[in-house]
Amino acid sequence: MKLQKSIIEALGKECGHSISVAKDCSSLSDDIYKKTGQRISVNTLKRLTGILNEDRKPQDYTLKVLALYLGYDSWDKLTGEYADKYGSQICEGDIQQLNIAALEKGQIVRYSYNPDRVVDLEYLGDFKFEVLDGGTSKLEKGDTLIITQLAVGHELLATTVTREWKVLGHYETAKESGIGAIILLPE
Repeated sequence: MKLQKSIIEALGKECGHSISVAKDCSSLSDDIYKKTGQRISVNTLKRLTGILNEDRKPQDYTLKVLALYLGYDSWDKLTGEYADKYGSQICEGDIQQLNIAALEKGQIVRYSYNPDRVVDLEYLGDFKFEVLDGGTSKLEKGDTLIITQLAVGHELLATTVTREWKVLGHYETAKESGIGAIILLPE
């Protein structure tokens, strides 16, 4: 996942220089450690800033440390403020409400919510999604969900959850704060 330009710019402002080459990520890593006491590797920062073209989902820990470095309690609070400030552009492809009917089979959707939960889904068609990575949520890789609406600021309600061919019932999450961000990822 590459961070949105405005967040990369905020990281550069915080460390005192732009982030455009590998050397910049090294000094950013040092500054993050100095200000938060937490480490983020130079290679992780290269991936997140797009200097290293390798798309991997960042760990929840990494997102939380970046948020702390920029003065926020959590990644969702950071992205929530940036959504207010810059519209819905949190990361490339971020949206406020997912038009599920317009999705193509195979598209990857990432949504996040408090406390620091990130879930990746693959669209299978007919409002059906498969969990690729449930993160720290109650969902497991391979679960399938029927979702008719997914919108920032609203809870997620899956009318049906199936795990290993067994229907588990419905699934509700993000009831208190709602979904923090929705991103369409490249396939």
